[in-house]
Amino acid sequence: MAAELATPDGEVLLTISGNIGLSNSENGAEFDLAMLEQLGAESITTRTPWTDGPTLFTGVRLNVLLDAVMARSHSFRALAIDDYWFDFNDIDIEKYPIIVSYKQNDSLMTARNLGPLWIMFPFDDYPELLSEVNKAACVWQLNSLVVR
Repeated sequence: MAAELATPDGEVLLTISGNIGLSNSENGAEFDLAMLEQLGAESITTRTPWTDGPTLFTGVRLNVLLDAVMARSHSFRALAIDDYWFDFNDIDIEKYPIIVSYKQNDSLMTARNLGPLWIMFPFDDYPELLSEVNKAACVWQLNSLVVR
């Protein structure tokens, strides 16, 4: 039996398109909050340049999200609501637990506080990740991934 991707019942927060094997709309693979939560939550506590002190982020691992749509590559463009984008090419998303967070300090994020989705790196656990390139990869107000 072929794998299927559910259809979102709530507001679509993220669309994944491009070189993927599973989709649920003409736009690609659309996810609402419930669908993201069903992929399994992972939490990281880390300091960032944009928050005060250690902050708890909860979301889905980036590699798990890409596996859910049968992405044929881990090279992709992450796009934000404000048209900011970052190309992920050389970041090891298997080795490092980089997440697409939907909660900050146990509260759902909104566009007013850099959400509803924010790519977050575990900077405190992996100090080698704290670089200008990886800080630029922390796309907030994320709404789209285009797999290459």
